[in-house]
Amino acid sequence: MFEYYITSIILIVSLYIVYKKYFDKDYSSGEWLEVNKDINIKYHLEWDISANSNIKIANFSGWKKYFFGKDFFTSLKNEEIIVMDFKNDEDSDCVLDVYDNKMRNVYHIIDPEFIVFSSSGHKNHYHLDNDNKYIFFLRNNFLDKGVKTILRKYNSIEKIKKKIRKEEGYLCSVDEENMGQEYVEKSSEVVDAMKNRGYILTDMVRSEQYLSFPSNNIGNKASIKAELGDVLILLCTNKEKTCGMINHTIEINSENNNLNWYPDDDENVSHLLLDNCDQEDIFTFYERTTNISKDSNILPFHVMVFKRG
Repeated sequence: MFEYYITSIILIVSLYIVYKKYFDKDYSSGEWLEVNKDINIKYHLEWDISANSNIKIANFSGWKKYFFGKDFFTSLKNEEIIVMDFKNDEDSDCVLDVYDNKMRNVYHIIDPEFIVFSSSGHKNHYHLDNDNKYIFFLRNNFLDKGVKTILRKYNSIEKIKKKIRKEEGYLCSVDEENMGQEYVEKSSEVVDAMKNRGYILTDMVRSEQYLSFPSNNIGNKASIKAELGDVLILLCTNKEKTCGMINHTIEINSENNNLNWYPDDDENVSHLLLDNCDQEDIFTFYERTTNISKDSNILPFHVMVFKRG
């Protein structure tokens, strides 16, 4: 009989702990699911995904509902709010895009930190309509680690203790046409400097422009095959200096290595030298703009190939 009571007490305490941990909450937790890894989306979308840049989708439905046909659009009922807390110590180096149920971009947020979505009209909230559904895309640009986030849907704003500050972004309309001559002069300087080191220019590849989904911002990309011993020099406008672009990055991928280059010198036209001393390889380059409008006139970047003469 004593053992029966002990077993009953243990069972009751266990059930209480499970209830408090998983059911007695003021919020429901969401998760970020990585496209082409955690999930395969059947929408007819051209994802701009590469080795150092992935895309995740916010999921509030749970795996069970997803398997039974639920989509990733979510809505707010009554006083519900969505909270996203990005926990990185430094800039998250990511971009959050919010689309409505007609796939219109509602918000484009660069380096998000602590964000609240609601229908209340609060000045520090990002407003979402109760009668609409939304989907959240997160682009991660990383090398060693991803972005750690808390993703929750609360029943009421009263449950939020952390101070809220809406992050005001800005969009730049850029015309780099007037930098054409400076770009040509920089190219000539590079060619002369390499010639003095005993290298001759054998090829130059110009990037192709495209729209990068899900942000639908201007992107440029190029691919080139390099032989063993080739020296590649990447040449681009320094958009952080010339137009205030946030997180200007060029991603460089090959079979042997992947890296992100941040042009951070004090020149209007920046360059990076890559010595292909390991093996014959194919290099692919991506430049994705962040706070640059789609109607901007962006100069392409170039990859110059040098061989020892």
